[in-house]
Amino acid sequence: MGISQGLPDGVSPGSMIRALRKARGITSDALARGAGLSRTTVSHIENNRPIQHDFTTIECVLDYLERFAPVPAMARQAILSHFNYREVPDLPGPADVAHAVESWRDPFHAAPHPAYLVCCANRIHDYNELAVHMLGAPRETLLARQLTVFDLAFDPHIRNGIEIVDEEIFLRQMVQVLKSAAVRMLDCDWCREHLNEALARHPKLAALWASIGADELIQVGVRTMGPLTVRHPAGWELRFTVLATDLVTDPRFRAVQYVPMDEATAGVCFNLCRRASGSD
Repeated sequence: MGISQGLPDGVSPGSMIRALRKARGITSDALARGAGLSRTTVSHIENNRPIQHDFTTIECVLDYLERFAPVPAMARQAILSHFNYREVPDLPGPADVAHAVESWRDPFHAAPHPAYLVCCANRIHDYNELAVHMLGAPRETLLARQLTVFDLAFDPHIRNGIEIVDEEIFLRQMVQVLKSAAVRMLDCDWCREHLNEALARHPKLAALWASIGADELIQVGVRTMGPLTVRHPAGWELRFTVLATDLVTDPRFRAVQYVPMDEATAGVCFNLCRRASGSD
């Protein structure tokens, strides 16, 4: 659903939120507590500080205000629009994917740690050299299979023999983060279609997804997961923090990076990167 309505001339999104709060007799401190945010964050939002707040933060503010009196749909949509969000993102088309791949390649293709590009449907659209090397298949093969992050996590054959240590703990954390991010899109046909396909393909994912209740969902901005410890068939034990950040050029995509947590992991990644690039 796109956003077409804007705020009246001279009215900022922050001042609109402040007006909605005051009309409901709520203090800024009460809004911060009720929305699960810091007072500083609420102050930045209401005073239009030049910070790009994540969708969930703005949504928490609007949802808390909604508890006291309905927030007009036009006002809600206009506020989200001014923070560069839409209520439900459209599924990226081929031209969007091509542009996103081009945008992410410069900073991530030569990175000395595994990374890949994911869209809001959790489909992987590109891999950097180290991710390709560790997965043990040519990029063309990986891209032709149209793998998702769920496939990498729940299908051990795709991981080329890499074993996840404390797998149950990490997979639950991952599903909690992804379910939290998916909540606002579940009314969208494309989201339900892709999710149902993944749940049918991976029974373990379906069980974990169903086990995570609404009270366990978290605010999702920069998605950080870990520690992730993996054992490689070559005998290495590697430790990463998994970091997923929205692509600046199109927030429907995110760059997922496996950032080394210790010197040994960084050394292995560096050597593999050299080998993958043919530097040895």
